[in-house]
Amino acid sequence: MKIVAAFSFNNGQETVEKQFPNELDEIKAAIMSVDAAIAHVKQSREITMAGRMLYSPKALNKALLDDQLYQRGWSKPKVLYTTSVSETGEQYSGFIEGDGVKNGLGLEVQFGKYAFLGWDILGKMPIYARHGIFTAGVEVVPMASFRRGQMSTGIGCFEQIKGILEQRGVSNLDIPVAVLGTAPDVGGIEEPELAEEDLPPDMQ
Repeated sequence: MKIVAAFSFNNGQETVEKQFPNELDEIKAAIMSVDAAIAHVKQSREITMAGRMLYSPKALNKALLDDQLYQRGWSKPKVLYTTSVSETGEQYSGFIEGDGVKNGLGLEVQFGKYAFLGWDILGKMPIYARHGIFTAGVEVVPMASFRRGQMSTGIGCFEQIKGILEQRGVSNLDIPVAVLGTAPDVGGIEEPELAEEDLPPDMQ
């Protein structure tokens, strides 16, 4: 795989490069060491792509995290919480788990639904920062060209989260985040693109 583009949210790129150069190098090396073809194992059941072989988000996550970064000292951060509901008199306990952290640099690898991109950057990462787990973060996502006709519909992409973050702007709760857009290396598996009328609205 390769890194095609980067977006600096709240001075994220500059902060990560300056304060976490070794950790950033490990993330980049892990991305570039993955052969995306090994994750081309999901058979689509969607009407517009029935039977087509697609990239599997689970397989991509495993290739980057389990097979690479967790072997280099990265670990999964977890924040436990309990809340009470006065109307019912009951308590609820749960946890928020991230993909990775090392020396204060957080990592989320997101090849899933587009709503999770915003949750990672605007929800989870500030919570981890509040607990002293993250100082800055890196979000790894696919480019639009990676997902188009090659992943299940509804998958988020670099262009999408970049546009959303630009529209929202930065708040005082946000931490610096570098967003990295990825794609298979040249010469990887190429799937024919869907006709425009077969695409969901955000992909047309």
